[in-house]
Amino acid sequence: MVGIIPTTHTHTSLNPPSSLQEAFKNLPTSLQHICGNIHFPQRDGEDILSQTLESMTLFGASDVSFRNGRGTHAWIISTG
Repeated sequence: MVGIIPTTHTHTSLNPPSSLQEAFKNLPTSLQHICGNIHFPQRDGEDILSQTLESMTLFGASDVSFRNGRGTHAWIISTG
C-alpha cells in the first residue's frame, strides 16, 4: 500500500542536520518505524560518498517479504 505520510521538518536548508543519524532522528516517528532498524556506515557515509563521487557508481538493493498478514523489508546502498 502506498500513501502519503504527513511530516514536519525541523531543519531548513540554512540549518541542515550534521549527520545521517541526526537526520534520521529528526524524522517523524511514523517514518522511522517504516525504515526499521538502521545501520549507519562508518564515518557517517563519507567513504561511500567519496567513492561515489570518484567513480560515479552507486548500487542499491532491496527485498520485501509478506506472509500471513505480516511484512518485512531490507535495503542496502553500496559502492560495489
